[in-house]
Amino acid sequence: MKLSIFKITIALTFFFLFPSLATAQEYYQLNEGTKQKLEAILAESNFSSAEKQVMYEIFAHVQKKEVPSEMLLPRLQEGVAKQVPLFRLSTALERDLDNLIVARDLILKNNTSESYIKNQGSWQRIANMLAAGFDQDEIVGLLELCSGKPEEFRHVSLLYAALQKWGIADDEIMDVSRALVSSPIPSTEYIAVMDLYRAARGRRIRPEELSERIIVEAKNVERVEELERRILY
Repeated sequence: MKLSIFKITIALTFFFLFPSLATAQEYYQLNEGTKQKLEAILAESNFSSAEKQVMYEIFAHVQKKEVPSEMLLPRLQEGVAKQVPLFRLSTALERDLDNLIVARDLILKNNTSESYIKNQGSWQRIANMLAAGFDQDEIVGLLELCSGKPEEFRHVSLLYAALQKWGIADDEIMDVSRALVSSPIPSTEYIAVMDLYRAARGRRIRPEELSERIIVEAKNVERVEELERRILY
């Protein structure tokens, strides 16, 4: 009796989380590479055979949606390591999948270079921003700013998020970001601009004033260190 109830619970969980797959009455064949990785991760879990089957079906659904399984396997691995119950882990995987799909749609609908899709780090970064509650318009603005340069997107978006936490207005952040992207400064140094805002506070320079200085001077320097000398001393 307990086993029957358990199976029903698993089935209902799967149905409500992935209704399109549950009603399709077909099994989408996992590729061999994904299957082997899943087997290795699930071998370390405490899941029953029925629960493992749910995970196989979930990743078959991921594959059917043309999202690389590698982008969701870390979540599964973390959940298994922490012994997260099936329902919670399935919910987390569904949420991650939804964000990845929305991120892909944002990239493609806004005529952004498909290099963002090929660059899984940038694709994942956009999905993470959605999960963190960033507005889609903000993300689109950053995508347009870094059009065709997915390697810059991550660095710009990290600075954008940091300046938001600092209390800088969104329009002002975008102007600073635009100035940096247009400058010779390497994108890997963008986050170091936060140090300038911290130093400016100690010198009683208002954030708005510092932003204006960055916007004016960024195009004239090649390193943040040089920018610091120009606008703080």
